[in-house]
Amino acid sequence: MKRPFWRRGSISYGWIIVAISVLVVFLVSGARSAFTVFIAPMEGELGWDRATVSGVAALNLVVYGVTQPLAGTLTNRFGARAVMAGGTVLVAVGFGGLFWVPSVWYLAAFYGVLFGVGVSFASLIPTSVLVARWFERGQGMAQGIVTAARPAGQTIFVPVVAALILGFGWRESYLAVGVAMAVSLPLILWLVRETPPGAEGGTEEASPGATQEAFSLRSALGTFAFWALAVGFFVCGFTDQFVAIHLVPFAEGIGISSVTAANAFAVLSAAGVVGSIAAGWLSDISSRKGALAIIYGLRALSLPLLVLVVGSGDLVLLYLFALVFGFTFIANMAPTVGIVRARYGLLSTGVLVGWLLLTHQIGGAAGTYLGGLIYDGSGSYASAFALMAAAALVGALVSLGIREARIG
Repeated sequence: MKRPFWRRGSISYGWIIVAISVLVVFLVSGARSAFTVFIAPMEGELGWDRATVSGVAALNLVVYGVTQPLAGTLTNRFGARAVMAGGTVLVAVGFGGLFWVPSVWYLAAFYGVLFGVGVSFASLIPTSVLVARWFERGQGMAQGIVTAARPAGQTIFVPVVAALILGFGWRESYLAVGVAMAVSLPLILWLVRETPPGAEGGTEEASPGATQEAFSLRSALGTFAFWALAVGFFVCGFTDQFVAIHLVPFAEGIGISSVTAANAFAVLSAAGVVGSIAAGWLSDISSRKGALAIIYGLRALSLPLLVLVVGSGDLVLLYLFALVFGFTFIANMAPTVGIVRARYGLLSTGVLVGWLLLTHQIGGAAGTYLGGLIYDGSGSYASAFALMAAAALVGALVSLGIREARIG
């Protein structure tokens, strides 16, 4: 009898799952981050103001956030492959369809809604569930590699798309990115398998964890561990979105050139690739809650460096901040998914991670807004840096109280 192709070689098919997940997350996160370079040329041709386009970008963030619990529920019901494929179609149509954008309402429908839902469905929720199903040993490293695709996409897509716009125009670049998104669709449909062959019932498409009862959100809310993870994700969004939005304006405001500030942010994103993989590896060989405490603790220690930059204008300190903070950028994903899987079971992983990611988005909105509010009120980011450092320290402390053992 001919062996299935995923068993013919020495490599575990789980790493094929990781490779497809990396490709999808890389493309989706890259396209999402590249929207920023379309803003100026769109405004110039269509006569829109910055507030209008920013409002659509905010709509995208809201849609992306509120649909993540739904993505987890659908992943449990219909499988990760179906959710990823559907999300990929929405991402390709939502972004590529902007080639024909004539009005703000069209932009809101395609980028704000279709693309927002697509990013939620074709991103970290279904991929994290897939990796959790395929890996017992080495799950943290596998999750970390997939998560690292997100900052990698952000780092690479922005300059590439900027060059495309200069060479071919912004409408053509929207279409090109949309086509690139669609490339992953046949690979998802052909290569993604929900579970290892023989797992939980003996078939490759069997629902993993089928022998266990799902742990509901209501039940999870009755545990300290879930609240601690939610606090950590809120803190993560609160601090990383603050930095993502305000780092460049902060640097420019104290006399650092825009090019240098942008380079510092690029260093931060690149460090996130290394940090995500390192956090996954650390969560495999040691305590996952310890990994979370280290991540949030490093974040708390890095933020005061920006106060020193204000007084000295020292670029070494700015780049040191970018390296240390960037190392923690989205690094909490792998240990968090590992804790959710271990404590609440596979059937609950997608839904609960979806709710945790929603708290991340809420924290991101709060951090972005409060950072601007503090700056407008005081003319300085110093108080904002202190607030962010304190929040990160809280995240580190509550993480230490998590019990990782499964309930029941």
